[in-house]
Amino acid sequence: MVFDDVKISMVNRVKEELEDYGDWYKDLLSPEMKRSLYMAKAEREFDESGNENTDEITYWDLISFKELEKIIQYGKNWTNFLQKVFEETTDSPDVNITKTKVLSDMKSLSTIEMKLNKNQSIIYKDYQTIKNIIKTYSIETNLEEV
Repeated sequence: MVFDDVKISMVNRVKEELEDYGDWYKDLLSPEMKRSLYMAKAEREFDESGNENTDEITYWDLISFKELEKIIQYGKNWTNFLQKVFEETTDSPDVNITKTKVLSDMKSLSTIEMKLNKNQSIIYKDYQTIKNIIKTYSIETNLEEV
């Protein structure tokens, strides 16, 4: 699914940059987010215990667009790590990638993600949002033309 490609791409961009830092989980997340991810991971591991075919669950597997938004906003993550990651991803010289723009895009994606998680349909405007984000951040998808 194209939306999954967008999520994987965005999470991996943040993941690669923060993991290069070292102890990202301890130093680059708010205490609330650490608790939330820890609990979500424990719950998922409990739910999947006994399933022999389950891969190891990482914190990155649990991060939603809402959490990406919080990571970008926390401390100096944008200035120290993420600004250059998002600025380097665009091939469009006419697009100015700012923290405000990235947060706005994450908020839009979070709204769409919530609809999809509830098995709700997305509207044409949501589709256009996804399409524009794919273009803005040069995201490769499984489809040649979205």
